Amino acid sequence: MNQETAQALYNQVMELWVHPEILARQEKGEATLPVTLTAVQVVLGMDGSYMVRLNGEVKGTLIARYKRDMRAGEYVTYADIEDLHLEKRDPDDLDFGHITMISQGDNKWNVSFSFIYGAENVKNYLNLGKEFLDQSKAALETSSRSALALATTAGENLLKARLATSPIVNLRAKTHAALVNLLGQFTKTPTKKPIDPRYNETIKFFHKHFNGVRYDPAYPRVHKATIKKHLRVLELLYAETQSIVFGVEGYSLEQRQIRVESLPLSS
Repeated sequence: MNQETAQALYNQVMELWVHPEILARQEKGEATLPVTLTAVQVVLGMDGSYMVRLNGEVKGTLIARYKRDMRAGEYVTYADIEDLHLEKRDPDDLDFGHITMISQGDNKWNVSFSFIYGAENVKNYLNLGKEFLDQSKAALETSSRSALALATTAGENLLKARLATSPIVNLRAKTHAALVNLLGQFTKTPTKKPIDPRYNETIKFFHKHFNGVRYDPAYPRVHKATIKKHLRVLELLYAETQSIVFGVEGYSLEQRQIRVESLPLSS
């Protein structure tokens, strides 16, 4: 990559993600201008969503090469550094693309980027959800109770798969309530790709009946037509998430590092 292309990449990162992020934080009272940047990281979701990290928020392992021998505990300035770059990414980010820019001082930046999307978490949840979805559809022929119980598990795994396409979501949340809360936040944030509100309604529908159909012999019967309607919504959720994964698989621009000389960001 020549310097002209590298400069264009730097400018694009600043214009598309960094400047809007700083202005948004300023409006919320979370930042004041001018902002001094030492590091920037944009994590790119498979679904078009993204997360912008500034300065100390940047995740990963940085490696520095010094111009002189350094003693443990010695104060380090940019004048002492020959090179500073992202060596290893944070494990939670490995399924996503990224652009990471680390200041070298003197208006120089080391930029590393990768547009490889691993999608392993998404595919694992997606396959598990599809397995339970197929079982639920088969069970519906003989038992609406079994179909409802299986569909609840299918829905939660398909929901995890859909949410896992975005770097913004922390899937360490285990409970159904926590997942529905995440989905609610996701649908209300304008910077993220919208999720069909029917998914939320369907997940809540199945969970509403989950304990009753498993533990209460007298639990009222749920009509098969209603169950079928919600199973079709789960099929849409599966298809949408699958299309997102297939849309990024095979697009594998490998990790690269470049040096960029740019003007400092002052506003």
